[in-house]
Amino acid sequence: MHQSYVTVSHQLKQIIVTISGSNSVGDWLSDLAIGSTDFLPNSTQLSHAIESHVARQRSLLERADLLLQNVLQYMFPTYDVTFVGHSLGGAVALLGATDLVHEGLFPGPKVRVFTQGQPRVGNRAFRKFVQKLHLKEVTRVVNYGDPIPHFGLQSWGFRHVMGEYWIKLDGTLQSCDDSEEHDGEDTICQNTLEPIGSVESHTHYFSWINGEPHPDFLKVGSHAEL
Repeated sequence: MHQSYVTVSHQLKQIIVTISGSNSVGDWLSDLAIGSTDFLPNSTQLSHAIESHVARQRSLLERADLLLQNVLQYMFPTYDVTFVGHSLGGAVALLGATDLVHEGLFPGPKVRVFTQGQPRVGNRAFRKFVQKLHLKEVTRVVNYGDPIPHFGLQSWGFRHVMGEYWIKLDGTLQSCDDSEEHDGEDTICQNTLEPIGSVESHTHYFSWINGEPHPDFLKVGSHAEL
């Protein structure tokens, strides 16, 4: 079952929206789906898999938006908003942050995105659209051998949004150059590998397992389950 949490971290001064991701064979098959759909009228397109997962998570995102707009931004007006997600949950986290800023609910410089094992969400136009929102931070962590970040395929026009950090085979973290010079994706990070790998490489990131936060994560501050 997909779940989302809204956690307030007073130590970090952040409102954290956590979205669960792929935790079943059906979800993993959705990650691999190929195809695109219009997102905005300016040639911005999303993967069919991402669109369908957003539809399943829509009520959760709407409740998170209502909580952010009507309660939390007034209780904690100086706090940033951070969207966190694993796998398809990471894709939804990116779209949730994009929607929040695009709709004028929060300014881009107060919104962050942190994802793990996230598939490609949209095409080049979508990547440039997100860049123009001037989000405070977009961090996309990729495990060595995780196949999911390779989908949707580049050959079908999909591109990641900048911000890759690659966990190398020896466990060290490498900051990647995702500039336009590299078409938004550094060729010496995840793209050095073929889109094959292990389930464990996708499901185990730091203290997260199967897209669910370690229980200690929820002890950072007060939280609400959506």
